[in-house]
Amino acid sequence: MSLLGASQLNLHYADIEIFSDVTLQVNEKAHIGIVGPNGSGKTSLLRVLLGMQDFDGGDIFKS
Repeated sequence: MSLLGASQLNLHYADIEIFSDVTLQVNEKAHIGIVGPNGSGKTSLLRVLLGMQDFDGGDIFKS
């Protein structure tokens, strides 16, 4: 069962693309990791998924 999903998420700050076309699915009892260099949008992605930050496009699905 999918607890959280996202399809083609996009986020920009001014003219800077933070991430684009992010698609993911988190299933029940899954262990996940988000890895990337500083400034690559990891925290912004989590804030978007938690509803703490607006995003420019795409869809988020929560169970």
